[in-house]
Formats: sequence, C-alpha cells, structure tokens
Amino acid sequence: MNPSLLLPVEVALRGGAATLLILLAEAVPFFRARPGWRRLWWIASAGAFLLPLFPIFATAALPFPVLALCVAWAAGTAFLLLRLAGQTWLTARRWNRRRLVAEGPLPALLEDCKAKAGVTAPIGLVVAPEGELSGPALLGWLRPRILLPADLAATWSREELEAVLLHELAHFRALDIPGDWIFSLARAVQWFNPFAHLAYRRWRIAREEAADAATLSLLAETENDAPRFYGDLLLRLVKRQNETPFHPHGALAIAESHATLKQRLRMIVTPPSPKNTFPCVLLTVLLAGLVTLTVTLHPAYAAPAPAPITVPAAEIEAAKKAAVAAMEPWLKQEDAGDHVGSWKAASAYFRENVTQDQWIAASKFVHDSVGHTLRRTLASTMLEQGVVETNSPPLANPLVIAQFHTAFDGAADAVETVTFQKDADGVWRAAGYYVKPANTADGATPDDPDKKKALAAMAPWLKKGDTGDYAAQWKEASASFRKSCTLDKWLEATRNVNLGPCLSRTLMSAAIGTDADGPQVTAKYRSSFKNAASTIETVVFVRESDGVWRAAAYYFKPTD
Repeated sequence: MNPSLLLPVEVALRGGAATLLILLAEAVPFFRARPGWRRLWWIASAGAFLLPLFPIFATAALPFPVLALCVAWAAGTAFLLLRLAGQTWLTARRWNRRRLVAEGPLPALLEDCKAKAGVTAPIGLVVAPEGELSGPALLGWLRPRILLPADLAATWSREELEAVLLHELAHFRALDIPGDWIFSLARAVQWFNPFAHLAYRRWRIAREEAADAATLSLLAETENDAPRFYGDLLLRLVKRQNETPFHPHGALAIAESHATLKQRLRMIVTPPSPKNTFPCVLLTVLLAGLVTLTVTLHPAYAAPAPAPITVPAAEIEAAKKAAVAAMEPWLKQEDAGDHVGSWKAASAYFRENVTQDQWIAASKFVHDSVGHTLRRTLASTMLEQGVVETNSPPLANPLVIAQFHTAFDGAADAVETVTFQKDADGVWRAAGYYVKPANTADGATPDDPDKKKALAAMAPWLKKGDTGDYAAQWKEASASFRKSCTLDKWLEATRNVNLGPCLSRTLMSAAIGTDADGPQVTAKYRSSFKNAASTIETVVFVRESDGVWRAAAYYFKPTD
C-alpha cells in the first residue's frame, strides 16, 4: 500500500482496537470501574484516533482511485472542521455578549459551590431568558460560563441550584470541555470511521456519570438522601430537555439526552465500588501504550529502494553508438579550432554552465598545450543515468561517457573524456569534455599537489553523503554543479538511489585534467554499500576561481 495511505489506515485501526478494548473492559465484571476511570479510557481512545494526525509524504504519484479517496477524505474533513469552527464562532458571539450575573444570591451560591468543588478559576454566570435554553449547561473553558434558564434561577431552591452548579463545576474541573474539543477534531478527521463516533457517545455517557458521582459525593455532606434527591432532579431536567431540546453548540448540559437516563439513575443508586483499582490501572497502562508507544516507535516511511532498471542490452548499445556518432563531428570542430561552433552545438546544460568566452579560453589553453590532433581511437563507452525526476522511465536523461586514446603533437599519448547527453528533442549533444595527457595518467605523479588537495576535499564531501547530509553536499559543491542541479533535484536523486550506509571505499585512480571551469581531478573509488555490495563511484572536483576544490560531478555504477 502507498505510504501516504498506510498511516491513516493504521491510525483508524488503532482507534478501533482501543474502542473494542474499552467496550470489552466495560462488559467484564473484573474491570468494573468508577465512571472517572471510564471517562479517562475513552478520552485516551480519542488520542488513538489522532496520533499521528498527518500522513507521511507519498513517494510516488497516487493511482486515480486512491487519489479520489484521498480527495474525498480531505473534503469531508475540511467541511466538518469549517462547520465546527463556524458553529463555535456563532455560539461564542452570541453568549459572550450576555451580561454576567453580578448581584443577588446566585453569585454567592456559585462561589460557595466553587469552594466546595475545589475550583479557583473565575467562572461567570449567565441567566438566559425563557425559551433560549432547555437546561443548565457549562460553556467554554478559557472564558467559562455556567448558563441557567431564567425560570430555574427564579423558582428552584438553593439546594437544587447547588446540585446543578456542582455538576457543571465537576465538568470544568475534569477538563471535559477540552475533551469535547479533542473528540470533535477526532470525529472530523475520522468521519468515515464508526468507531470514532461510537467512542464519542460512550465518552459522553462516562463523563456525565463521572460528574454525577462527583456531585453526589459533595451533596452527601449536606443531604441525607442525596441519591434520591439528585435522581429526582435529573428526571425533571430530562423532561424539560424533551419539551425544549436546545442548548448551545459545544456546551455541556446536565441533561443532554433521555436515552442514557436509565443507566445514569442506576449508577446513582448503585455506584460501582471495586475492591481494588489494579484492573483499572492495568487497562489505563495498556491504552497509554497503544496510543503513545505505537507513535513513538512507528517507523518513518523512507522512500523505498527503486526497482532495478532493466534495459535491453540492444537498447544500451544503440544509445552508446548514437552518442559516439554525434561526438565525431563535434570533436572535429574542436580539432579545427572552431570553438565557437562546438560551444553552440553543445547541450543547453553545457551552455548554461559555461559561457562562450569561458569555453573559447579553456579550449585554446588545452589545444595550445597539446597541439594538433594526429589520431584518435575509441577506448571505452559507459552509459549513465542523469539527474531525473521520480518515476521517470528507464534511460530518461541518459549520459554516455566515452574515453579516447588520442595522440597530439605535444602529447603522444593522452586520454580524452567526452560526455554527451540526450536532450529532450532526442538529439545527443556535448555535456562535458576534458583532456588528460599521459604524464598525468592514473597512478602517476602521486605527489602532485593539486591531486592531493582535490582528494583531500573529496573525503569530507563524500562523508556527508554517507551520513545522509545531502543538503550540505549540494551547498558545498561548485557553482556549475549547483546551477545545473537544483537542491530539490539533488535530494530527489539521492533519495531515489538509496544505496544505504557506506561500508567501505577504496581509491582506484585519480586523474588530473582540464575543464572549461579550470583544473579538475577525476577520482574513481571501488565502494561497498549496504544495498550495493560492489560499486564504482566517479567523483569530479574542480578548482574554482577562489582556489578551493569543489564537487563538479558525481555518479556511480553498480558492478555486481
């Protein structure tokens, strides 16, 4: 499965597993727990539906059916989040403008209830006109308000209002408003998942039962028959809710639904009293592990190693032959001293990195040093893949590197290395050229200072690639390298290669030549990587105008 979808599926399955585990615990007498424990378990299940929230990037283009599913999921999530934001804004706009009750017995009663419940945060009290509110409710957490219908505030006794206020304060102290926000987000993201909606319904039941239990424990200090008194109060509030079913969006009402009334009354009359809390602690630890451990230890979805590119041998040979055929007239232009013509016939990549004046100056320098061409013999050809985009077909942006044994007037035995690339129009054009006289052949002049400096600069540059710091490699490369290969393309190419850690690297040869950018050293290493046991790395470093040796080219060729 594509990594972009695998993670959301795992999140949905993990949330479903948490939901089933809690449902099983609620059904088994061994886990008979107080409502506070069950409220904690269900809010933990919301975390299971959210962590991690966002999928890892896709490493390849998605098929249309998968893309359509992603678009549908994103559209559903966006719609629900926008609707949630709109409803929250409208509710806040309406109720935040209401005047708080500041005089009379209600503020004093609220302060007494806060002291009894252990709440110190400032909480406002709003009395809503008749018909606007079906029952008492807690609204907001950053600017909390307890909402009371006007008729209840005027006609109910102090003991009845105290029970209502204690219930809403229990919600505030238990952080049930933030819990409702978390579940709203989880249900928006997992709108397609029935387990997310089931978990929310079960959490609402547990949160109300927990608030009931907290209220009863405080009422028992003053009421002789607190369960009967509180149960009768709930019945009256549920009746009001059925007659005028309205409370603000996001508010926690003491009597939201008559569907759970029977269970709440049963919990009030016969609350659970487990002999020990070990089973509850055990299940809490299991849920915490399910939510957090799977996130912490979840492996990153690295870009998969590309499938080996298999190209028919005949196609490879045809590409080499076509490139060499294009090299011959280009080299004749150079032999004849037509450096302007050879520059104009080169690839766009070449001309972008080397100006016409630079090429003329470098070519004249080389040919003035070696003299006229006497003969040229093809020694070897090699096909390489240039920097390509993800999912490019085999042989996209191919390069052919040819080496010629060439005799010049001033250099009887020299090696010319010519690189041609196939442009988008299908024509092979020059992408690189340098000459290596025999007196700088591989392995000769081992103490050459330029060669030593270049090799010394290559070592830390290659080390950065071994540690995966490809961005630093790009930043420390030559100007021509960075101009021809953007940082994004370089990171894409190195991620697609996926050689794995470097196990060993041995210098095979190092040759000094001359390029349009100046002196350059081409080194070949026999290297072993975790995913490619035998590989030839070719690294080209050029000495720039500031005297610093920097990377000008890099490619590799597996040999196993």
